[in-house]
Amino acid sequence: MSDDATTASAGEVAGKAAEQAADSAHDAGGPTAVPQFGDAPPSYAAACDELDEILAELEDGRADVDALTRQVGRARSLLAFCEERLQGTRLHVRDVLDELDGG
Repeated sequence: MSDDATTASAGEVAGKAAEQAADSAHDAGGPTAVPQFGDAPPSYAAACDELDEILAELEDGRADVDALTRQVGRARSLLAFCEERLQGTRLHVRDVLDELDGG
C-alpha cells in the first residue's frame, strides 16, 4: 500500500470511526471514552491490512457498540503506529540522502 493510499485509507477509517462513534454514543445516551487496544502490529503492512479490515467492518455496520469502541481504539493505535513508521522512514531516507550528498 502506498503512502497516498495509506493516508486515504487512514482518513477513511478515522472519518468512518468518528462518525459511527458519535452515532453510537448518541444511541447509548452519551459520550464514551475511546481506549486504545492491542499490541503493536509486527509491520507497517500488517497495520495497513488490519486498518482495512476495521474499515470494512465499519462500512458494513457489523460492529455493535462495544466492538465499535474497541475498533475505534485499535484504529487510533494503528494509525499512530503507521504515522511513526512513516516519519521514521522519512528521517532515515533523508539521512541517507544527506550522507550521499556529503560523502
